[in-house]
Amino acid sequence: MAKFLGLILGVFSMFFFNMAWAQEVDTDSLKNYQNGAFVGLYGRIGINTVVNHGRATGANFNLNGMGSRGGRNEEGDYFEFIPGYQFQPNLKNGDRTRIKIALTFAMYSRSSQLITYGSTNQLSGLAFALPEAYIQVDEIANLPLMLWVGGRYTRETYSQTNDYFNFDDHTGQGAGIKYKNTQLMALYVASRDTSDTGPNYFYNGVVNNGQVLELRQRLVLIGEQNFSLGEDHSFKALAEYHQLAEADDNADTVGVNPNQLKSANGWVLGLKHRWNILNRSRQTYNTLTVRYARGIANGGDNGFSRTYFTYGAPDLEANHFNRAYSLSIVESLILEYSEKFSSEIYGLYMRSRGAAAESALDDRGQAENYFGTKVYNFKEEFVVGARTMFHLNNYLHLIAEGSYQGRVNGTDPAASVTKLTLAPTFMPIGHDGLFDRPQIRLVFTLARYNDFAQRSIGSPFLNVVGPTPVGFYVGVKSEWYIGTP
Repeated sequence: MAKFLGLILGVFSMFFFNMAWAQEVDTDSLKNYQNGAFVGLYGRIGINTVVNHGRATGANFNLNGMGSRGGRNEEGDYFEFIPGYQFQPNLKNGDRTRIKIALTFAMYSRSSQLITYGSTNQLSGLAFALPEAYIQVDEIANLPLMLWVGGRYTRETYSQTNDYFNFDDHTGQGAGIKYKNTQLMALYVASRDTSDTGPNYFYNGVVNNGQVLELRQRLVLIGEQNFSLGEDHSFKALAEYHQLAEADDNADTVGVNPNQLKSANGWVLGLKHRWNILNRSRQTYNTLTVRYARGIANGGDNGFSRTYFTYGAPDLEANHFNRAYSLSIVESLILEYSEKFSSEIYGLYMRSRGAAAESALDDRGQAENYFGTKVYNFKEEFVVGARTMFHLNNYLHLIAEGSYQGRVNGTDPAASVTKLTLAPTFMPIGHDGLFDRPQIRLVFTLARYNDFAQRSIGSPFLNVVGPTPVGFYVGVKSEWYIGTP
């Protein structure tokens, strides 16, 4: 552990040594900076029905475990309210340091119920969350240097059609520092959620002859480096190291095998390439990301790519996660051919394995987690799709979208669904961008499931209506975004 801490201190020392040789930044770009409070808003809300089953439901047509990958047109109601305050202190030496403090409050329904009919008093009613609460300091001492502390959305690579941050989603509570194109972060993760399939974060300890709930933390160290080759090719290299602390050797435990509280680790390596193509005056580019992970860092399921959500069953025989791995490859092509026509074409491939030994698996490829629940120890996912927007005029657009999803869990046969969507769209701000907001959409979606998806009730929609080969969704959906500084 001492060698590991020495390595980390060495990296940070080199970082600050390089910072000392930095040149002052051009502060002309800061002249329009405004002090004071700000508010950001994101939301989506609508109404919907499944026509061929005569009942209203907000359930998603996508396969279980896919989240919104494969299309987000049936997403449920969701809101974010983002208040904050920013200012530049009046420093005597002329420094132009900028300080921002922000919170994000999120609200959504735990079920398919329309959000305005829910409340926190209902078992599956409204849920509230605080995904962001942080302070961020930019341009410290007139240098291209940024520092943040708190809980924060730290993510960049995004597929809008899939509502999916697929490569560098490091959302969590911790601290980070960025200098020019180099960023270092440390996240601390701990949970008392008994639905987690990964290693135990909590256990009942005994202190002074009384039981107390103990928590141990996962430390996630992250490094990102951006670099370019010419005007049209840019890259991002990503590395992570995960270390889960061992429970106190001297502490007694209640109801937990001490061997299940051993330390564990994992790592991640990834590379992203962006290629600006065709007419540079329009937003036309290709993005390819590849990410490989081992050990407890093999997370990425249910529409999230965060690596600290460890996938699969643990190895209850050897009590380690050495066998676990994951591979993720995502391709996204944005084409804005003209003022009248734009598209996103994408493909996703994911393959993940948990840590359970082969001898622990049943005939479906499932094994027990630490809480005695059987979970799949292997999955493979494949999604291809496209979204095209035809700009009829500044206010009226037509969105056409299609996707094919396939997923294998354990040794089960492959489940698949094909989706086609047509959505006449009203853009009240009169813009023609592929992802501009706000939008009001009339959505028509047709889905076709294969036999195994039907028999296994392989989607939230099928869980509501039962086995059926076809679903037909009609809804009026709205979405808006008012950004923050």
